[in-house]
Amino acid sequence: MRKAKWVCVVVLNVVLVLVLLIVLYTKQQFANRPVNQPFTKWVSEDETIVFETDANGAGCGTMVIQDEILDIRFATGLDRDIGVYVITEDGRTELVEMWVGRFNKADRFIAVVSDETTYFKKGDRITFHRVNK
Repeated sequence: MRKAKWVCVVVLNVVLVLVLLIVLYTKQQFANRPVNQPFTKWVSEDETIVFETDANGAGCGTMVIQDEILDIRFATGLDRDIGVYVITEDGRTELVEMWVGRFNKADRFIAVVSDETTYFKKGDRITFHRVNK
């Protein structure tokens, strides 16, 4: 009986530590998202996508595809989802890209294309760097 009680205490402590680590990791991931870093500028490694975040964390910028410059809106959801919207001539937004972000560092993130989209292939990786703070 005493051994079973000891095993239960050890297992409970291990579970609590794991839950704490997951919570801290998730909190850090969310803090590193561009939406949580207002007034920052982000540029893709190939410099074809540039956006800046405003006071509310909303991102607006441009994306260059085959010599065409598109005005875009960059939005992150409540989790790691990233939506890229093209701003049409009449001011409406049209979803053209769905990505999943990996926000491991405050000054860099990787967007992985999650679905076959308008401009990229599923699985493509796009690395962004923050160029100001």
